[in-house]
Amino acid sequence: RILFTGTDLGEKSYLGSRLWRKEEWKEAVLTGLAQGKSTLPPAVEKYYSLYRAMDSLGSESSLLALDNESPPKTLKEALAEGMPPGKKTERITLALGPERGWSDRERALLKDRGFCLCSLGARVLRTETAVHMACALAMGALDFI
Repeated sequence: RILFTGTDLGEKSYLGSRLWRKEEWKEAVLTGLAQGKSTLPPAVEKYYSLYRAMDSLGSESSLLALDNESPPKTLKEALAEGMPPGKKTERITLALGPERGWSDRERALLKDRGFCLCSLGARVLRTETAVHMACALAMGALDFI
């Protein structure tokens, strides 16, 4: 499941772009499915705020949010520990923010909702790069790759 949400520091025009108005995201999903030889499309949902997106989440997964403001551990470390610590992760929810990062308000909301803040390392990555890297690490932790 992919949740696209507006953020405090993200580009506001994205929520009203052609991608959503003309449903162009569907073609990108189909192209990705064909390349990955999959027939299981993810549900794609759009929310205008992180708060509303959070309300749609279940409680059955490990909650990990990537943050570029010196979080205490890396995503790799968090996945290796298991969430909660000592328990093998079976489902993972990843929250990836805009390249500018989460606002202090959003960080507080993520923590309040049970997310562990973690990083992909010392460098700030473009969002599309961070998504691929985070998904690969999560899939590895789940033994999918």
